[in-house]
Amino acid sequence: MSEPAAPDRRPAAVGLAAIFFGGALAATEIDVPNDLFWHLAIARRLVQIGFPRVDPFGFTTMTPDGGSIDWSPPEWLGELAFGGAFALGGFLGTALFTMGVVLALYAVLYRACRATGASPLAAATAIAALSLPAAVHLPMRPLVLGHLFMAVLIERLVALRAGDRRGLALLPLGFALWSNVHPSWPMGLAILELHVLTLAALPSLVARTGLAVETLAPEARRALWVAGLASPVAVLLRPDGLDGALYPFVHVIGLGDRMTELIEWAPPDLALPVNLSLVVLLVTALALGLLRPKDVRALDLCLVLIGSYLALRHQRFLPLAAMLAAPVLARGLARTALGAAEVPRSLGRAFLAAALALLVVAMPRDLDASVSETYPVAAARYLGSHDLGPRAFNTFEDGGYLLFALPDRRVFIDSRFDLYARGTGFDDYMAIRRGERIAEIFAAYDITVALVPTLERDENFGSLERALPGLGFRIVYEDALVHLWASGAGAETRAIPLRSP
Repeated sequence: MSEPAAPDRRPAAVGLAAIFFGGALAATEIDVPNDLFWHLAIARRLVQIGFPRVDPFGFTTMTPDGGSIDWSPPEWLGELAFGGAFALGGFLGTALFTMGVVLALYAVLYRACRATGASPLAAATAIAALSLPAAVHLPMRPLVLGHLFMAVLIERLVALRAGDRRGLALLPLGFALWSNVHPSWPMGLAILELHVLTLAALPSLVARTGLAVETLAPEARRALWVAGLASPVAVLLRPDGLDGALYPFVHVIGLGDRMTELIEWAPPDLALPVNLSLVVLLVTALALGLLRPKDVRALDLCLVLIGSYLALRHQRFLPLAAMLAAPVLARGLARTALGAAEVPRSLGRAFLAAALALLVVAMPRDLDASVSETYPVAAARYLGSHDLGPRAFNTFEDGGYLLFALPDRRVFIDSRFDLYARGTGFDDYMAIRRGERIAEIFAAYDITVALVPTLERDENFGSLERALPGLGFRIVYEDALVHLWASGAGAETRAIPLRSP
């Protein structure tokens, strides 16, 4: 008796339409984040000098002996990828590279949805649904590559549960790459080990809960065991070895609640429609899965609940929750009328053409102009061409751009939050932001220059501006984004205020 044919997981027209629709939503959110600049600065340093083991970028991370805090780039391979895209095509090149990653992510998740047995329409509906909350958190930086690795892992594990064990042997290699691309790999490793525990180690114990557990063939069980044991070792294959592998744990556990100082680590605002859509997606996935209590799968329930918990604590995990829920949602939708519905070929092609057109229209056109309107491009140019002193105060948002534009200068702070929080730099920055200890901090770091955002751009630095004249600082350059203050010889010789057009 011949075995049943494997389902065709190639995207149908309606599937491609959903993939391009998700890409179009992500394209509307594409901008140049401040993180991208220091990623590009790191890529440049990697090419020119090699892999650093101490921080070369901040003067507030320097030690009394003239050295610096131990540090190595946790996502160096991802930074080289984005650096290569920028070298080839500038900011537009990085945007196109990001969009290629996003489309690949949705294509892989579509395969995962189809692997559950869902019809093309049910799978496409799940992809379209997950793309709503994920769109604003697929940024133009290495994090998006981490999301792609997560999508590939989810697809292979869904396929394994459906009886397809291909690719399991390559999971350790995937984790070795992932650990060098982005420090989101521990989440993927936890999901892999949950599958090992449920499907290979304790399936009979899990089954006693009354939840359904898939039965793996002996070969698949052994392959899963090997992947589960080898992958934790594979993440050590980094230039900085164990130190680099431990970074994600130090990053999250070591900082604790201080992580919420960053917007993406704060809980999502459920009053926003894009965030509320995730709650609707998760509730729908759970509801459809619970329609048949005897067929509630242990892994589906665990994955959706884990994703929900993480996303509701930190909005950074919205894409993770959506990706974990998508196959569950697709499987549930397959039990509804969508599961049996057929989309006429002509209608599917019309959807595809519309989604592709939407993607083309949504892609950003002039990112260079956006950078000039958002970051202190002209002020950095002025600072680079005038000798105002080596140490300048700058904001969290502008530090990355200064590293990118002025590679020979160190900065007060940039958005590598965890690094500056290890020393005194972040606490000193927050004190200045609150208008506290300004004279003390400026004296301690021998700061002779300050790039202060205008009140229209950031109202939190009004106290700093009011304090600077009393410390001997004068404005030497100003435009719509920043006021550039200098003291000492810089203020004496460059004291003609300039206003950029």
